[in-house]
Amino acid sequence: MGMKSLFLSVLSGLLLTLGFPKPEIFYLSWIALVPLLLALKGKSGKEAFLLGYVCGMAHYVSTLYWIQYVVQHFGGIPLPVAVLLVALLSGYLALYPACFAAVAHRWQGHPLLEIFGLPGVWVALEWVRGSILTGFPWANLGYTQTPWSLLIQAADVTGVFGLSWLVVLGNTTVLSCLKGRCVRWSLPVFV
Repeated sequence: MGMKSLFLSVLSGLLLTLGFPKPEIFYLSWIALVPLLLALKGKSGKEAFLLGYVCGMAHYVSTLYWIQYVVQHFGGIPLPVAVLLVALLSGYLALYPACFAAVAHRWQGHPLLEIFGLPGVWVALEWVRGSILTGFPWANLGYTQTPWSLLIQAADVTGVFGLSWLVVLGNTTVLSCLKGRCVRWSLPVFV
């Protein structure tokens, strides 16, 4: 696995974070997963899982950094322990993007699964992360779209998971276009 793949993976993680407040560049969420998905080409299943894990670590450390301050200043926990807690939490949460990347790797070459199936996988993993074991529903991708008042009206019907599905669908559609299958497989998404 080369430095380019690792760079693309970290880039995806940081682009995911940029959609959340502050700086709230919500439109970057629509392309945030594309670098990771591009990095998976020609990789083994283990490498795909690792790239997803790196993406998840970059995303969760940069999104949840503030927890260190809270547990240190309000919980009285020493700085090294507070940093370790954030690292452990981020390490656990990074398993979810890693699983997503593993499925994305497995579905490469199957355009319908890549475009329409991967959003369902992402949402299923968000649901599991928010409901099972830890019940940690923070940083769901759909929350990045709160500045787009017209789009978030759909959350009244679909909830945040519907918005997450739509954002990942945007990512997989862009990926399809980059792979040269834009008109054939992605046209229904743009309509």
